[in-house]
Amino acid sequence: MEHDVLKLNHYSVEKIDFHLNKNFNPKATPTISLNPDFRRNIRKIDENKALVELTVIIQTKEVQLPFYLEVTIGGLFTLEHWEESENTLNLMKNQTIAILFPLIRSLVTVVTANSNIPPLMLPLLDVAALFEESEKRKKFDIHVQ
Repeated sequence: MEHDVLKLNHYSVEKIDFHLNKNFNPKATPTISLNPDFRRNIRKIDENKALVELTVIIQTKEVQLPFYLEVTIGGLFTLEHWEESENTLNLMKNQTIAILFPLIRSLVTVVTANSNIPPLMLPLLDVAALFEESEKRKKFDIHVQ
């Protein structure tokens, strides 16, 4: 039996958007609960390649935060005939996110640490499971480039 091999060809930081909230009062809000918004976009390059983007947005409307942060990382992945079976499609949808998440997690920490505020370290998460739950509610779209 042939095994499916997923390969990360390269990755790049697509976007870092950081805004410091100079009006934030840490005494008024000593504890902050964050609920990062994760987004995934998969663009078909060809039958064996896809560009997968993972974005995290940290903001809230309920509680004032010390900053706004949006980070996107894109990875070019190779997986033979990735759309032809449920197994290969799931590899492209889920394992790519598992590969990109530590990179985006590190960037969030570096950006916040270098912004002269207490660094934010996102917890270890099963981000693919977050997307699986979301997919139960809506259809998965693949964008052809």
